[in-house]
Amino acid sequence: LLDGTTRNRLMACVADGVLVQGGELRAVAGDPGAVAPTLEARLRRMLALAKALDLSEDDVPVRLARNARRDFLAAVRGANLQALLAAYPDHPLTAAALRAAQVDRDATVRFTAAQALGVAGRTVLAGVVDDAKAPAALRARALTQLAADAPADWVAALLINHAGPEAPAEVRAVVAHHAAQRGVQAALLSLLQDPHGVPDGALARAARAAAPSGALAEPSLLALAQDGGGAARVAAVETLGEIGGPAAAGLLRPLTRGLTASSELKAAAQAALDRLADRLATSPGALSLIRDHAAGGLALSERPPGALAPSEDGG
Repeated sequence: LLDGTTRNRLMACVADGVLVQGGELRAVAGDPGAVAPTLEARLRRMLALAKALDLSEDDVPVRLARNARRDFLAAVRGANLQALLAAYPDHPLTAAALRAAQVDRDATVRFTAAQALGVAGRTVLAGVVDDAKAPAALRARALTQLAADAPADWVAALLINHAGPEAPAEVRAVVAHHAAQRGVQAALLSLLQDPHGVPDGALARAARAAAPSGALAEPSLLALAQDGGGAARVAAVETLGEIGGPAAAGLLRPLTRGLTASSELKAAAQAALDRLADRLATSPGALSLIRDHAAGGLALSERPPGALAPSEDGG
């Protein structure tokens, strides 16, 4: 309820030794000789503060609305707006304060307004997502909220626009989750092309969900399988088994027996190689992957269209 002027008056009075207790202002007099020269000024400050603090019940929404629109501190504007929404949701001044908050210079205040507006606040939320000066966590929250209930085409556009490396890691993590869930391939490809800063779990979801992009995703998946780590690397290996070509076989083969590779990665690489062999063996005119256990790996051989793939025992 305290606007900037009232806050300044309160701090000045407290600095003068005024106590605010039980709804009363009390001044510590001290030495009369020392106090006398400033007594009148102190009393004037106390009276001005008392007047500013003396609010009737009808004055409360007026003060809250004024502070929500005009206070120089964003935190105070936001707190007053929240108090208005909680105590006076149907008051005309609350509606006016909400309209003003939609274009507030502070992203957190705009976010508060957008949440209260519901469907009507979607454009405001999208603006928060786009605001490069807004806190990354707030942008991620706004994107999460939009992804939950906004139209699919609108959400897809936001995911694509914020999948690139210029977006904060928090935002890209949200993009990865929802792009994988919705199959927004353009966003997934953007994440995979430059995965810097994307959390491992989010990147793993993106790698698995990018399979429908086929050859478009393969170069990024090859790079992730080569240089990535953790769950994302394993996910890239698994997806290469579904969509990869001969280049994937050449990269995956060493992973099945690498000294530094984890057992999980080795198993995923072997399973991916087996899927590659089965898939490419049935591709007319393609290079056939032949399981060559004697050599300890897989070999490549040309086959005419429609030819049968050699069996594993060479028969």
